[in-house]
Formats: sequence, C-alpha cells, structure tokens
Amino acid sequence: MSSSKPASNDDFQFEGFPSFFSRSAGVQNVTNTSPSEIVLQAKPITDYWRTPPYAAESDAPADRESGAHYYVDVSESSDFTVGVWLRGYWGTLYDQGGLMVIAGDGEGKKYHWIKSGVELDHGKEWIGGVVAAPYSDWSVSLAPKSTSLGPDPSQGRDENAHWVYLRIVRSGPTVRVYHLFAEKKFKVPDESPHLIMLREVKGFNVDPQTGEQLHRSSTWRVGVMTCGPKNEVGETTEFADFHISVKPGSK
Repeated sequence: MSSSKPASNDDFQFEGFPSFFSRSAGVQNVTNTSPSEIVLQAKPITDYWRTPPYAAESDAPADRESGAHYYVDVSESSDFTVGVWLRGYWGTLYDQGGLMVIAGDGEGKKYHWIKSGVELDHGKEWIGGVVAAPYSDWSVSLAPKSTSLGPDPSQGRDENAHWVYLRIVRSGPTVRVYHLFAEKKFKVPDESPHLIMLREVKGFNVDPQTGEQLHRSSTWRVGVMTCGPKNEVGETTEFADFHISVKPGSK
C-alpha cells in the first residue's frame, strides 16, 4: 500500500486507505482499524438524493448532498476501476453504504453522481444503484445475503454477517457497476465469473448535443460512502480492501 499521494490524477493505482484520502463535510469519524480496513461514520440525518422541484412529485422535492464520502481525486478524463468490500450497521430506515463517484470537484454543485451499495428499506436489505443525472433514480433488487452487523454499534456486532463486494468501472463515457456476496473477503480478480452486473450507464455526464463532458471539472471524486437520512446518531459502515486503478481515458 502506498501512503504518498499520487503524483498524477490520471495514472496511478493503490490499495487500502492511505492518509491522502479526502472527506466530505458529512463525515463524522473515520477509524483505521488496519492498513486495509476503516470504519466510516456519517453525521446524523445525512443523505445523497436529488428529485425534481415539482409539486406533482410523490416524494417531497429534495436536493441532498450531505452524506459521508471518503474519496480520492481522479482526473475527469481518466478511466478507472475501483472496488471495495463492505458491511454495515443497518438498523434505521434508509441506512446505506457503498461506493460513490461524483463527476465534479466540489460540494454544493449539481454534479452528476453514482452511488451503489446496500440500503435498508422497510426491514429488508437491498442491493442497488442510484444515478443522479441530474435527478436520482434507483435500480434495486433484494440482497440475497445479510451484510448487517446489527442495528447500531452500541448493541454489539454480528460476526456472521456476510460481506458484499462492489466494483465500479469507467471506460470512456460508459460506467458499469458490479457486485458479489461472500461469507469471507477474498481478492477478486479483474475477470471474475462471480461478479454480477448491477448497472450499466451509457453517456454518464456527457452532453447529448456535443458529446463532451456535461459539467466540466478537473477532477472527479471516487471513494466509499455511507449515510442515514433518518439515522439520528449517524450511520456506520465498515469498508475493507479498497483498491483503485486509474489510467488515461478513452473517448
């Protein structure tokens, strides 16, 4: 694992959680439990969700970008593969954790983004992905295994909880999301028959008129995410074996 910041944002690779990671304003605490594992806690009542400002919407209009994002900067023109194992304390409605890619370099702007992971909804764990381009959708399926360590850290932890592995691959204008569940973590090869595609996004952050980047920004934010829109103490998620490989992009 490298502890020094990459010399370039468009050609690097590393494993683990080095000290040069950045954190969003929604991070309450990051605890390094080993060189390859962290516990990430969000501030209370935080979320990533964006809906249209229309009175006819079934959900109340929302533009929330308050969750905990622990990330590295990647050049906006680069291709990359990023992956991580996780499990969390899913006890409150909408508790969630996963990988997140934000196509921009600063908070408070309506950049397009993708998040993918596990979310608790009405007592069930779901594996899904949200793309905000510009408004949030949600592709989802019932999680085949439980990755819950318990309702919250104060009530102990279930060591029998499964792990879920997530991978996001950007190749030019296409972004693909993959996942797998396992009892124990293992090194997932580049080509694995166990990986299941969860989402394919064509033309992510691409202007349909010009074919160029829709929101110009020197870097994207790529990393792990957790939040709990109704969690009054702040959602907590464990992440392990983060890895990222970045190379100059293809058009």
